[in-house]
Amino acid sequence: MIKLSILGIEFESDKHRYRDDGFVKDIHEHSAKIYQEFGDNPETYYIKLLLREEEMPLVSGNTMSRDNSDPIEIISFYQHFDSHLKEVFVRGHEETHALKKMCKLDLLQEKITCFGLDVEMLPGSDVELIADIGGLYAVILHGFDTLSITSFLSNRGENGKIILGIYRKFLESENAQLKNNTQRAY
Repeated sequence: MIKLSILGIEFESDKHRYRDDGFVKDIHEHSAKIYQEFGDNPETYYIKLLLREEEMPLVSGNTMSRDNSDPIEIISFYQHFDSHLKEVFVRGHEETHALKKMCKLDLLQEKITCFGLDVEMLPGSDVELIADIGGLYAVILHGFDTLSITSFLSNRGENGKIILGIYRKFLESENAQLKNNTQRAY
């Protein structure tokens, strides 16, 4: 049974094994340990990072997979923050990466659509943007207030602006539904 607890998604899979390592002290150290667990040299992780970036990137979480195993192993983990909202967002973000690796984004799309978020996660879409949509769904699902969500998204760069636009449309549609329900009650 695959269980993505922050997104509230569970399903059976013979092809995948998912493990949530939870909060870790250092994302890069833990990533190197996972490399070693997968049978690679842990230094390979740091070499690949340096080839991609000029400096060590600041990351909030990571989802790694061992694609040459049967079943495919997928592991998520994340950093602890002072903000519970940020922790929930990052966990939703990482669980969405895991869903994508398992080719199961349709399960999240179904939940998002039923919830009233008007967004379609197309296969060719930006991977980080899709993961941020999962993060948005998680913070809404877990009952964070509008002001906190808006403030958080406003400080997330370009993707934050896009996600904030999606969130505002959601709030407008939610308010429109509330008005219609109130008018019917009279």
